[in-house]
Amino acid sequence: MKKSETLLMEYLVFILLVLIFIVGVTSSVIRVTNNTAIHEQILAKQLMLLTNKAEPGMTIKIDLTHYYNIAAKNKFRESVISFDNSAKQLTVRLIDGKGYSANYFNDVLIAWNIDRDKRILIMEIGIDEN
Repeated sequence: MKKSETLLMEYLVFILLVLIFIVGVTSSVIRVTNNTAIHEQILAKQLMLLTNKAEPGMTIKIDLTHYYNIAAKNKFRESVISFDNSAKQLTVRLIDGKGYSANYFNDVLIAWNIDRDKRILIMEIGIDEN
């Protein structure tokens, strides 16, 4: 091969390696900025802390607009939050999958409802009869 052809091949290989590196870095940045699992974990832990501090008779309202927007980006149409009073567990799901679950320790019953129009979680705290 001529020297000019060898030089051209070296440049093409270099450009290809740079492009692969740029694509790798870009995909990593996108994955980090849209890390749904971290958002699930944050919301579940915040709700768990609120539930542990809640007292019977309290009504807690939480704006979930940010989390509904994340779920909409992920094309997730099911309920974002669910509570299981018998297991004392709450689960947050913003994408298809099992979501993130957190256990609360307070002996209360949680009657919960999500106003989908206003994107607000309403938690009514009651006394656990068990």
